[in-house]
Formats: sequence, structure tokens, C-alpha cells
Amino acid sequence: MSYRVSIDGNFAGAINFAMQQNYVPLIRNLIIKNETGENLSRLDLKIRFEPDFANEYHFPIEDIPPGQSVEISPVRIQLKTDYLFSLTEKILGAVTMELFQGQENLCSRQQEIELLAADQWSGLLFMPEIIAAFATPNLPCISQVLREASGFLEIWSKSPSFTGYQTRNPNHVKL
Repeated sequence: MSYRVSIDGNFAGAINFAMQQNYVPLIRNLIIKNETGENLSRLDLKIRFEPDFANEYHFPIEDIPPGQSVEISPVRIQLKTDYLFSLTEKILGAVTMELFQGQENLCSRQQEIELLAADQWSGLLFMPEIIAAFATPNLPCISQVLREASGFLEIWSKSPSFTGYQTRNPNHVKL
């Protein structure tokens, strides 16, 4: 029997430590389509990652009627935090998706992905708002900057407090 099955979906083009920490999905959804005239049953979707930046993923599919599709959403890929945090340069990776019925491989698809360094931003093309994840207010050097700025604020306004708009005084915010 010749199977015609396809795997499609919405994939992130890049992933990094900041995205993992902010629950950005690697695969938003997958659509498995049975383009045959026969019912496909007892299927197993397997997803592997190269290099080994995530745990292998398995998803059982009970059946897909002829000409129908099954959507998998969310696709709960468990990324390896230590691996993503350790990256110092961008590397190319691959996500391999295979659909099995027993031991028979019905369909395979490979998707390329950029694995970004922990301190690398994906830019404006993919989730530009993730740049906020790179703010690190708890670094020791930040407290030094805040102490110095607080000293200037006390000289200029007689108050060392960063109250922002809570004072309802736009001039204090400017200072």
C-alpha cells in the first residue's frame, strides 16, 4: 500500500535560552493529513532534535480518516535549558518528524532551525518583543548603577527614590 501522508505546521525559525525561559513554543502546531482513500490507525508521531537540544517527543494518534487531518496543538516540546544556556554562537539544527504505523515509516519531514547563543536576540523578524527578556535587573553591576543614579537624584530633587509617575510629577520623572 502506498501512503500519501503529509506533516505541516507552524515552526519557530530560531530558538534561544530567552525564548525557552519565556515559554515560546518551538512548534506551535502540527497538522497531519491523510491524503489516501484508507483509514490510518494506531499511529505514532516521533520528533527528534539534532543536536540534542530537546527531549525526543512522541504523540500517539488513534486514527485519521481518509482525506482528513489531525491537528496537534500545543506541541509540548521539552527544550534542554542547560544546552541552550551554554551556546556561545549560533548553530544550525534540525527537527525531524516521522509518522509511524507500527514499524513502518509513513512520512518524514525535516525542518531546519537556528539555535541562537544565550545572549543573541532574534531581531525584528521573529518575536522582536523578546528583547525585554535580556533585561537583567539582578546583576550586581546594576545595583552599582542604581546607587550612583540615586545619589544624583537626591542632589537634584532632594529625594533619592525612583518613584517614577507615582509622584504625579512629570519633572521628577525627567530627573
